[in-house]
Amino acid sequence: MTTAPTTRWTCTRTDRINCSSRPGAPWKSQPAASDGSSLRSLLVIRVAPLLRELIVETVAVGRLRASNQDHRTLQRLLVRQIERAPSLSTGVTMPVDARALAVAEASMANYRGCPPLPSLCRRAGVSVRTVQRAFQRDCGVTFELWRRQARLLKAIELLAGGASVKEVAFEIGYEGPSTFVEMFRQTMGATPKAWVSALAGLQAKMVHQ
Repeated sequence: MTTAPTTRWTCTRTDRINCSSRPGAPWKSQPAASDGSSLRSLLVIRVAPLLRELIVETVAVGRLRASNQDHRTLQRLLVRQIERAPSLSTGVTMPVDARALAVAEASMANYRGCPPLPSLCRRAGVSVRTVQRAFQRDCGVTFELWRRQARLLKAIELLAGGASVKEVAFEIGYEGPSTFVEMFRQTMGATPKAWVSALAGLQAKMVHQ
């Protein structure tokens, strides 16, 4: 079974979907923050095949009504799957330290020809140890993990834009497609080709519903 692609889904973990007391009225999503505020956040979640089909079906229905038993069942399943779906980072955190920031920006400026960390540090006039500490303090990860996340996000952008797996692998600094494919599969749960195929299939379904 092909794992579905990660899909941008706007939601909040504290949202509740309530049904109106009026017969035939549609459900409405309402914020349920403990302090009564309307705080919302954006999450990118990994969409498994079941959740993907639930989303497509919900879009096709358009308005879920409390008076319809099938709609109630669909609503419960959809909310449960969204709550259980693992979230993924929507971006990379940039370091606050000016010297570490210079290293980060230099790394992102040229993924394909990016030199190793020691060379980046020499150009920025800072020690490797100082940069590593800054990334741990400001970003919560090592520089290498940070760069891997930055590369992954760039890869997603390029794949969604129609670039081939080979083109993306070289563009973000991998010597060959195989290493890139393995990194992508471990992180996203699917190979780049399968991810693009599933994304295209999902988009086609939602357009034609």
